[in-house]
Amino acid sequence: MVMEKVKFLLVSLVISLFFTGQVRAITIEDVDKTDLNTITEIEVQEYLLVVLEDYNEKHLIPYPSHDGYGIVNEDGNFFDKVVTFTNEDLNKCCCKKNGNCKCDPGTWTFEFHVHNTSPYAWSDYHFEFWDETFTTRYDSFPLLTDASDAWGSSDIFQNSAFDVDGSVLQFWAPDWQYPCEENQFLLWIDLSQFAQNCPCTCGNNNQCICDCENWECAFGIRQVATTIPEPATMLLLGSGLIGLGWIGRRKIKNGSKS
Repeated sequence: MVMEKVKFLLVSLVISLFFTGQVRAITIEDVDKTDLNTITEIEVQEYLLVVLEDYNEKHLIPYPSHDGYGIVNEDGNFFDKVVTFTNEDLNKCCCKKNGNCKCDPGTWTFEFHVHNTSPYAWSDYHFEFWDETFTTRYDSFPLLTDASDAWGSSDIFQNSAFDVDGSVLQFWAPDWQYPCEENQFLLWIDLSQFAQNCPCTCGNNNQCICDCENWECAFGIRQVATTIPEPATMLLLGSGLIGLGWIGRRKIKNGSKS
């Protein structure tokens, strides 16, 4: 366990990319470094971010999915990570007809290799998209789409769709992802929506004058594996919820007596 955390810290210190005309540096970092869900390896290529993960938690909470139970850590937290990127390339900025300058860092492929090291078989898998503080969830997140709805793909789960608000991307069926199995998820994300923080103005000859040296943008990705618990697991879960309710009632009674 300690070695896994040390390995993660080493690979997440600085993951930098130096390609002409692209995002100059991109990083992804696990928000909760104390639980059992870990990023084990990160690789950055041209317009490609590869992330290897161990999803190792075993606690269940209700989750708004057709299967109803998400796998979380002992504090009830999900597998959250923050993506940060910068852009110092002025050639990616251009003036529009309205006189505004727009910067486009391009479309990236996010390749997640998720190893199921939990004790459950997964019926489906979810990606949620948040701000970097995980206080605001994005609606209608602009993953690339085309006529075939090609926003992403998965090796095991062949079906995918966004929820009504467009904020949760779900993969499911025809197979389950069983313990010890690894599944690859591909997401195509247009990072230009975050480029508004790069301060640019239109100058002479419709050329952008930009100060992107210190520009930095970030957003959050939440991953949630869901399962259908076996009857024995449901019994334990129900007993735990009843126990929590009993403890809460006892505290209230003790407080009223005092």
